[in-house]
Amino acid sequence: VSARVDAGTTRTFTETMLKEVVREVFSSGGTPSVLFVSPALKQTVSAFTGLAAQRYQAPVSGQATILAGADIYQSDFGQISIVPNRFMRT
Repeated sequence: VSARVDAGTTRTFTETMLKEVVREVFSSGGTPSVLFVSPALKQTVSAFTGLAAQRYQAPVSGQATILAGADIYQSDFGQISIVPNRFMRT
């Protein structure tokens, strides 16, 4: 896990970072279940590579539903709800 970054120092939020934190929380006895993110980070999470290839109810004939966002992240340690919060700092 990366060292803590002081407020004001920006870095790119990645799926690798999320996986590391979820693993650390689980290893420490926690059960991660909710990830609160700013609106911009909600879009970042929705763009994680593993999510891009997923399909939802794509029938052989007829229209399919296109998902452009992710509300649940299925980690190795359980499901995590991704909740946007407009009041969080960007």
